[in-house]
Amino acid sequence: MYKKYLSIALISLSFVFLFYTFYKSEIFWDGTKRDYYLIYYFFSVFLFTFSVITFFLNEKLNKKLFFLCIIFFFIIYSIQGYLFYTKSSDKQLKEKIKIYKKETGKEFDLRNKFEVYKSYIKQKKNVSIVFNSEATQNIKPLSGMSNIETIFCNENGEYAVYNSDRYGFNNPDAEWSKKDIEFLIVGNSFAQGSCVNRPNDIASVLRKLSEKSVLNLGYRYNGPLSEYAILREYLVPNVKKILWLYSEDNDLHILNKELNSSILKQYLTNENFTQNLKDKQNIINNFLNLKIKEKHIVSKRQKLFNFIKLNNIRENLNNYLPKKYKPVPKNLNYNKKFEEILILASNLAKQNDSEFYFIYLPDYKRYKSNYDNANYIKIKKVMKNLNIIFIDLHKDLFQDQINPLDFFPFKMYGHYNSKGYGKIADFIYEVTKKK
Repeated sequence: MYKKYLSIALISLSFVFLFYTFYKSEIFWDGTKRDYYLIYYFFSVFLFTFSVITFFLNEKLNKKLFFLCIIFFFIIYSIQGYLFYTKSSDKQLKEKIKIYKKETGKEFDLRNKFEVYKSYIKQKKNVSIVFNSEATQNIKPLSGMSNIETIFCNENGEYAVYNSDRYGFNNPDAEWSKKDIEFLIVGNSFAQGSCVNRPNDIASVLRKLSEKSVLNLGYRYNGPLSEYAILREYLVPNVKKILWLYSEDNDLHILNKELNSSILKQYLTNENFTQNLKDKQNIINNFLNLKIKEKHIVSKRQKLFNFIKLNNIRENLNNYLPKKYKPVPKNLNYNKKFEEILILASNLAKQNDSEFYFIYLPDYKRYKSNYDNANYIKIKKVMKNLNIIFIDLHKDLFQDQINPLDFFPFKMYGHYNSKGYGKIADFIYEVTKKK
């Protein structure tokens, strides 16, 4: 009995492990984290080989192995349970909690955004969440729900929350009614202002410095193709300067996924294509509200799934892995479609009589390790060839700082902190004033 059950269980587990590893490595991460997943491939092969061997062992030995496996799993999941409920596996988080308590005297908010969402719902408050909404057959939202308190993110100790505008972006709604728009910002979460409150995001600081109107059309998880689509959908005639904020952290990774969207690809192939998103905000609100409720349920399942996958133990072990095997995706090779998108975006700016600025946002990892500059060099060259104004925040701002990590939360990985956003806005304002 033990021989049969143990062998079948182990060989089934090895196949599940192998296929899941392949999915994560080659499909989800597009092969960019293959070195990291190599150790899991080895473990899958080892588990398969071991399971085959158990078929040839005698009943007595298999019985001992069966009970050893039970004891092993009991010990492993006991450790996982401890790390899961105490969050002891996240050294960076523990350090943040300590620093935040020392600096503010307050406790770091350890809730995830869906737990915060639940607390708002209990108080019968109308609330939304910033999250990635996949396209349906009919629509691909490029922003969030409109005119609603929106839970953003927490990297600095407390959650950033903002009231969205009429189109679901992070602006005071009155900005859309201004006669002239000095700056219009497109980009991903950095442009949107993760994870700070107004008036500490780039758009808010620019409003204060210029004493003029600024529209922030940045939104988390958007990449270059979505950003171009946003210009097509939401650009207004009275914009003087368009600021395209490029994140070296993940823009090219997101672009690879965007190019698989049948809706987004139409913005590249058909210059007359539009989703008419301005007229569909009620549809977007209903769609996103439904998706948020679904995500709230999925997040509970995800917690269980992460527990089963031993996420906390693996995070702890990652601290001792050689750098080669750390779970950090490699830079993707430069995608030629990116250049095509920038040409279309800059041409759209010219048609609108708007100045177009490409602003290069450096990533935290650049200042923590030997950074691969291949894409950085390539993009600078492309912008020069396209005659697009290139604002290099790495070379002209971050590199001049005594410690560029001061611009990140607790000098740790994440988006910029209030100081970082403020310095960037100051720099952009001064450079664009001279043009």
